Amino acid sequence: MAISISASLTAAGTGSNQLFMKHGESFLYSITGTFVATWLLQMSQNGGITWKTIASGSSTSSNNVVQASFTDGGSGIYRVYCLAYTSGTITVAIASGAASINIHGPRWSPAALTTGTSTTPGATTVYLTPIYVIAPCVLTGVAISNGETVGTDKYIAAIFDATGAPLGYSALAGTTTSGDDVFQTLALTASLPIVAPQLIYVGLYVNGTTDRFRSIPAAGAQAGYCGSVGSQTFGTVANVALPTTFTADKGPVCYVY
Repeated sequence: MAISISASLTAAGTGSNQLFMKHGESFLYSITGTFVATWLLQMSQNGGITWKTIASGSSTSSNNVVQASFTDGGSGIYRVYCLAYTSGTITVAIASGAASINIHGPRWSPAALTTGTSTTPGATTVYLTPIYVIAPCVLTGVAISNGETVGTDKYIAAIFDATGAPLGYSALAGTTTSGDDVFQTLALTASLPIVAPQLIYVGLYVNGTTDRFRSIPAAGAQAGYCGSVGSQTFGTVANVALPTTFTADKGPVCYVY
């Protein structure tokens, strides 16, 4: 059973709630927020009398994101501690039970591989679909539903957090589309631990306008805030302004794995 803690740190000398882990267990931790501060991931084997730092980091810019997995070297309690602080808020989450996952998809699901709009992409646009991950997991890829025309253009799939900051992506050179009316899998360049529950967004970039992808039609709130963002450069994955309303025929039909 997964157990998670979360906390917000806004001053030096403060720490998150503590999570006990047994020897050999794995967990995920997430450090996010807009802050100028230093954080420490710490472990204690004597009930919090003394602490050992096992990871650390700092930020002087916005949308700082650290998500990683850690395997316990011995039974103990874990916390995130704020060593130095100037401004902002450090948002902390630690979750036990890091593991491979079941498939996660948007709340809207296609009835068949031909369900959804066969959409003509724009070469300078990223198309976005929200996915709510309910359990700690490690993502390794994204699957995109191809439309009726494939074989010419290339895809890049990206995963963004709820602020629009990129967490991971597939090969930036792109992968040529293959197979009409099927889900095409795109491996991430590195495994991506996700602390849950968490809202993420799948982003799809296409380098041309010949091929088609399947998008979510007018499904309203069932699909979440699907949309698109223009003025993008294929081969570059940067922060995006996430959609705040649902727009039909924009969000890719997709899942993460």
